[in-house]
Amino acid sequence: MFRIISLLLISVVVCSLLLIVPRVTGGLNRSAGEQFVTEYCTPQPCWRGIRPGVTSLDQTRAILQTHTAPGQFMDEYRLCYEPGACWGLSIRSWSADAKDPVSLLTFQPAQGAFRLGDAVALYGDPITSQLCQIIAPSNGDLGPEVQRPVMVAYLTFRGNIKVVAYRPDDPTRRRIDPAMSVYRLYYQVGYDIFTPRWRGFSQQSQLGCKMG
Repeated sequence: MFRIISLLLISVVVCSLLLIVPRVTGGLNRSAGEQFVTEYCTPQPCWRGIRPGVTSLDQTRAILQTHTAPGQFMDEYRLCYEPGACWGLSIRSWSADAKDPVSLLTFQPAQGAFRLGDAVALYGDPITSQLCQIIAPSNGDLGPEVQRPVMVAYLTFRGNIKVVAYRPDDPTRRRIDPAMSVYRLYYQVGYDIFTPRWRGFSQQSQLGCKMG
């Protein structure tokens, strides 16, 4: 009887561990995109308590110096959510006074770490969108490391958020879809482009622009 009870207790303990361990390790090994999402705040745009147009440049620097690695230049930082795949982050203010609000946060996720579908899930449906063909290495708000020609999607969201996305695995596909990799993500004081209204993820029969 004692052996039976002992075996039952061991079975209960093992089953409990099998249920708990995946939850714990899952929490420790969250993807970069999932970690970025947990740092989101409201009202938009807001990240780690930093709100363009509200949080001063001095306050923004203090927050980032505590929680991020320095970048190559002043006001540039690295968000190392995963080893060897850091995100870039730069901050800008349109004022020379560091006590005035920060104007722009520019995120550059590691390739594939944050997708257009993730952005829509986080920020809601875009307000506007367009797909453009980019040919020249110096155009398109993409770095020269991205092969040309390439189709680039430009989208704006409520709360002064702008997304630039493309398909690394199928760069010339004429479709805006959730699998697109977000190349840059802007949290800003105001929109700097207005494009045709969002019509959902779809094939683009007509391009919004073509840059040589």
